[in-house]
Amino acid sequence: MNEHLLGEAADQLRRGNLAAARSLLAKHLRAHPDSAEAWYLLSHAVEEPARQRECLEQALRLNPDHARARRRLAALPHPPPAAPSRPQASSTGAAPRHRQAGPSPGPSAGPSRAARRATAATPVPTPAAAPTSPRRPWLWAAAFSIMAALCLIALVGLYPLYQQYRIQEQTAQATARAQLAAAIATEGGALDLPPSWTPTITPTTTPTPSITPTPSITPTPTFPAPKPTTLAEMADIQQQAADLRGLADLGGISSYVVTRARVRSVLESYFYAHGGLREEVEDQARVLSTVGIIKPTYDLLTNTLNGLADNLGGVYFPGTRQLFVIGARFSGIEHWIYSHEYGHALVDQHFNLGNMGVYPDCLQSQDRCKAIQALVEGDATLLMTQWWMQYATPADYQDILRYTPPRFTLPEQFPPPAMVRDATFPYEEGLAFVQFLHDRGNWAEVDSAYRRLPDSTEQILHPAKFLAHEAPVELEAPALELALGEGWRLLERDTMGEWGTYLLLGYGADIAGQLPDGDSAAAAAGWGGDQYQVYYNDASGAAVLTAQWAWDSASDAREFRDAMERHLAARFRGAAVQDTRGSCWAANQQLTCLFARGSSVLWLLVPDSATLEALLAIYPGFP
Repeated sequence: MNEHLLGEAADQLRRGNLAAARSLLAKHLRAHPDSAEAWYLLSHAVEEPARQRECLEQALRLNPDHARARRRLAALPHPPPAAPSRPQASSTGAAPRHRQAGPSPGPSAGPSRAARRATAATPVPTPAAAPTSPRRPWLWAAAFSIMAALCLIALVGLYPLYQQYRIQEQTAQATARAQLAAAIATEGGALDLPPSWTPTITPTTTPTPSITPTPSITPTPTFPAPKPTTLAEMADIQQQAADLRGLADLGGISSYVVTRARVRSVLESYFYAHGGLREEVEDQARVLSTVGIIKPTYDLLTNTLNGLADNLGGVYFPGTRQLFVIGARFSGIEHWIYSHEYGHALVDQHFNLGNMGVYPDCLQSQDRCKAIQALVEGDATLLMTQWWMQYATPADYQDILRYTPPRFTLPEQFPPPAMVRDATFPYEEGLAFVQFLHDRGNWAEVDSAYRRLPDSTEQILHPAKFLAHEAPVELEAPALELALGEGWRLLERDTMGEWGTYLLLGYGADIAGQLPDGDSAAAAAGWGGDQYQVYYNDASGAAVLTAQWAWDSASDAREFRDAMERHLAARFRGAAVQDTRGSCWAANQQLTCLFARGSSVLWLLVPDSATLEALLAIYPGFP
């Protein structure tokens, strides 16, 4: 893949192989001409100071916040002033073009020029030239050609395919930026490159994966303080939120307004600074593809970063007590978002979100972490609704009415259905849960939930079970190493919960296997507990899944089993295998079986029948 070329180029630069690095970067820039990181690396691969300067200037046109490019450009010697020369008329008699002073071209202007140079005959792409006449007659001609082409595409019905292509291209570029950002986060040596490079990034899914702390900390980006007028508006909203929520504002929060272009760097910095590891995310991707939630080819980095932010347009980090509102200004929408994020800050001040085992990494079952997240997000969502109704000005009110929050903070390339639905859980189901508590006893009843946190998503979906202290059934998942033999390692042992079971049935990556929403919800209700585990063989690429559910009653178990059979039959295209002990299917070098016993259901997914028999031997009572 083209994004891997950046890693290879960085390795060549560390070895001093400038020609090899130039060749790799030229190839990458032909596919991704607006990659600021590639232009930055190219400045190390060329030897002439003038060419180095051109590469760095291009990197900064594409990404004005590229700190390393800015530092390196400042360290370069200034070029001597050019001797004045008279413009020469062209042979065609056209008027000569003069360089004129003016603003630097924006990101939209840079890539088109860079693309032409990246595909030129010379092996090393030449960065974009300085801005020319504001008239840009070629731009009008290019725009006319593009519009004509798009019209033609639309006429033949291919415009949706064109849109998909652009989304894929933009996501690939975003992945490349993330890879290089992760690799050069720690400064090293004269080249400002990392000591090692891991090109593949496949991070987490929703929910956010467990993060192992590491001593290598990514430098946290610095942000300008808000303007005095913005700070005054923030202070007003803070007091209003505190009055509505009934919690005193204890201070200690750093608030910022950041543009959408900087959000990725904010989230990446936090993720890596708190020990986020690509290897763990790759394993999480294997887990979810084995379960059937995502396709094996889906890159989960952006989804991981989105899990750190509120999709409506803000971020609050409990560990650092930093609050970010995403926007180019601080007006109606930003006021509304700020009330939500400051709701998180108030709860953090009084109930310490960092001690809940959820932020920044989940230290308990993912199902319980998701339930606690639903409480926290539902709380802030109800608060922002109350703020809107009581304190929003007429201008704020109109802005908010017209606002449609993005589905994700960072755009994703064709996100799987389960990810899309899962992103709504903390806000929709979480809000319904908090509203239920608020209706019972105002905010004091909500506060009591922080003193006895919810145990499962079942309690969020059915608040009466939370009030009744109906805890999940604890199931033991037997270790499989002895049954599987050498070469297998445990990727994950966790709990799906009622919500995860619902997503499995109704929102799996295989569209054919998706059951109607109502059927999925009904089949997942009556959940009592579950435990699943996934093992992986690095040599063969094979995976093993075992999942056992306990249901409230035998009838609940039958309803789930019937739904699961429908799901698996469609997912494996009806490739049924005769087995008197349960329902089995085989396809794509996988064998999967469903077994039932009373109020328990067991699901196994294995590479062959021998493995199936070995696993059945360690699950007593099945079949």
